[in-house]
Amino acid sequence: MSEARHWIGVAARDHVATGMAGGFCMFAHGDGAALRRLSPGDLFAYYAPMTGIGDGQSVRAFVAMGQVLNQPPEQHAMGNGDTKGWRRAAHYFPAAEADIYPLLPDLSFVRDPTHWGITFRRSLFDIGAEDFAIIAVAMGADLKR
Repeated sequence: MSEARHWIGVAARDHVATGMAGGFCMFAHGDGAALRRLSPGDLFAYYAPMTGIGDGQSVRAFVAMGQVLNQPPEQHAMGNGDTKGWRRAAHYFPAAEADIYPLLPDLSFVRDPTHWGITFRRSLFDIGAEDFAIIAVAMGADLKR
């Protein structure tokens, strides 16, 4: 079995809360190609720029941390049921939200701390274990099951 990879998913806090309550993860607005990049055992953290899409309030924090479970991706109705998106079963670890600003100087994937927001314009991207550990500590995450 290959070593787990570490990911950042970017999503509205309200959408992350829905996934946590339902025990699933979804990335890139339900895009199947994005979800298939992850493997069982991979770890992910969600960064939320806003509470909702478009009209939400600013959050700018890591809001959840989880692990992909060994179940295949499934397509599921979203919102009003007319749109379907891909999701995957996930386990979420106990963790508190962590403001992004104190972490910016320490995260190696943030190449320019003065223009850090560009890094989070991607819906899903992989990071190193060291960066993931920095985020986990900031969130007080208990990564044991």
